Amino acid sequence: MNEQTQSNLTHSVKAYFADGASHRWLIFFGAIQLVLGFAALAMPVAATVAFEIVIGSVLAVFGGFQFVHSFYLRKTGAKVSSILISVMYLAAGIIMLQYIQSGMLALTIATGVAFVLASGLRLGAAFQLKKGGRLWLIVGAIASFVIGLLILTGLPQTAYWSLGILLAVDLIISGSVMVTWSTYLEKPLKSKNSDSFEYSSQTG
Repeated sequence: MNEQTQSNLTHSVKAYFADGASHRWLIFFGAIQLVLGFAALAMPVAATVAFEIVIGSVLAVFGGFQFVHSFYLRKTGAKVSSILISVMYLAAGIIMLQYIQSGMLALTIATGVAFVLASGLRLGAAFQLKKGGRLWLIVGAIASFVIGLLILTGLPQTAYWSLGILLAVDLIISGSVMVTWSTYLEKPLKSKNSDSFEYSSQTG
């Protein structure tokens, strides 16, 4: 993304939040994410269970919609494939909701493997770059590998809290970014309101 595109994007976002109402909504949702993040950090086991239930529910609902949608397809091959996929999603969702501990274990294993695989991809990408940007990718790759290794070697104990910790960190970071961004947008908004007030005073 070049500087002109970044400038246009920033200008568009500022214009969207220029009325102040959307700006307050941004703070509101950021604050909610921060509260949920710190709550998940304080209760990682409960957060892990909640996360597993949400994932299971999403899979079951998506599988149900996919199953219904399958009958609207005209081609027999596409219909059969869609039905099989929907049944897989439905089965996975129902199993996760029925056997919560097994679902937590499966999600934790998938998360640990994902971290290890991501570390390999980052390391491979690091050696494709010049020396200037290589260091941070290597550090990120090492961090991902260590996190994945800790999750996988700590099973089954890590299945009870690791997802909750990761969810908490994600919510806290996202909430912090939203609140910080809203503060950044607030400065030109205050400046604009101040200029408008001064202009009104002068014309009045």
